Amino acid sequence: MASSQLPENGILYSIPSRTLPQEMLLEIFMHCVQSDDVESPSSKSPPFTLTWVCQYWRRVAISYQHLWTRIKLGESGTDPVNDARLFDLWLSRAGPTRPLYIKLYHEMKDSERSVFFEPTRRKRYRYGMGMLTYKLVAVSHRWRALELHTLDMHALELVFRELVSGAPQLEYLSISTKYFDYFYEGVHSADLSHCPELRSMRLLCPILCPARGPGVANNMTSLEIGLCPSLTDCMTWLSICPNLEILNIRFRRMVSALSLEDPPLVLSRLSHLKIACFSDDSEPSTLLGHLTLPVLQDLSLDMNGLAHPELNQSWSDQILSIIRRSSAPLERLTLFGTSMASYMLVQLLKLTPRLRHLALSGSVVSEELLRALGSLKDPEPGRNTMQFNDSEETVCTSKAEFLVCPSLESLELREFDCPYDAIVSSIASRYFNGDGSREAEDEHAVTRENIGTLKQLILTSDPQSSLLNDSLIQKCVSGGLSILNRDYS
Repeated sequence: MASSQLPENGILYSIPSRTLPQEMLLEIFMHCVQSDDVESPSSKSPPFTLTWVCQYWRRVAISYQHLWTRIKLGESGTDPVNDARLFDLWLSRAGPTRPLYIKLYHEMKDSERSVFFEPTRRKRYRYGMGMLTYKLVAVSHRWRALELHTLDMHALELVFRELVSGAPQLEYLSISTKYFDYFYEGVHSADLSHCPELRSMRLLCPILCPARGPGVANNMTSLEIGLCPSLTDCMTWLSICPNLEILNIRFRRMVSALSLEDPPLVLSRLSHLKIACFSDDSEPSTLLGHLTLPVLQDLSLDMNGLAHPELNQSWSDQILSIIRRSSAPLERLTLFGTSMASYMLVQLLKLTPRLRHLALSGSVVSEELLRALGSLKDPEPGRNTMQFNDSEETVCTSKAEFLVCPSLESLELREFDCPYDAIVSSIASRYFNGDGSREAEDEHAVTRENIGTLKQLILTSDPQSSLLNDSLIQKCVSGGLSILNRDYS
């Protein structure tokens, strides 16, 4: 670039920093610190780097306290000792009263985990985490969101005690560790009665057990529990959160001490339930047998292929029972890695006529199921299937009703292994409102009157190029059916 052009470029870069209105500049700054593309804040990332551009930007950035209220440290593998000093600088610029959104992510990559066992490194890590938590609890009255990921749970002792004392503005709490078996022994009782604004909580550690009592967590609407040591503790969490709307449970070595003869717990606002199991001794059926969910709309179960035949029958019975008992208006159902007899799954689908999204994987994607999905109900005696529309002076045939899932809009199939023709026939039948036969292929005209409710098909398996090239499937696509094909690899 010619030297004569350098001053012009210098002017171009300097003008925005001096002439942009402060309000616009602050809006840009906030987008910088909230963007998902920005790495964990440090001395070499926003908002710090915003203070390096020019004196005007530095003055505006440092004076805007709200810019410094979102503290996120550790994600880039930074040293907690250095982060403790950075935390002080952050707090000084956030002012003395504004609510704080704090995320401390001080774990290690799996490839670096062995480093922690070196005495010097381990000592420094614990010292740095001790400094951070000491500074953290000093501003507990300002916590609005608190997210803590740590390698050593001992480092959070002060935080656990502070939760009992109370965090009056806290709305979101997340505590997790990947190494719960190695660096901690002992359990804390989590009395949340002094956290009245707490709405959402994520616990992926086995050391916090709920304290019983009326009104302990009445405002909680979202709860994620992982590594809970017993089903009794799990049920206690649910009993102190009567207004839950979203529940996500991850079972691992879950110990059951409950009897199915106990009365079920009614969660009258729970609309989303997700359960995942990660060990052979996980037992979700007991939990399902203890719940009644009258407004459940989204149910997801992932057994990760761990279930044995006796457990399959147990949880299959319980999932049918909870749907019958709850009379739930289910709209989304996901069964991944979860074996279930085809006839029982068909029974379940008959109980959920409002279902719009169905996601299945493995052996549950069977010929029997596909036939049921593509089958129409027998017409009612004396029912006239022809309708006359006087305003348009046309005659149209009313859409037939499917045997199961009459409102199905999205079907997702993962890791399935069933005959090619069965899949094609079922999909075409759903799309063309009941007729997916090869014989009728030439008669299929893509019109508003003969298209069913199915709008999206998601396939995740070995490459299904032959399926996507099938003439019936291509006719569905030309009519508007969206197909997303993901390779199993």
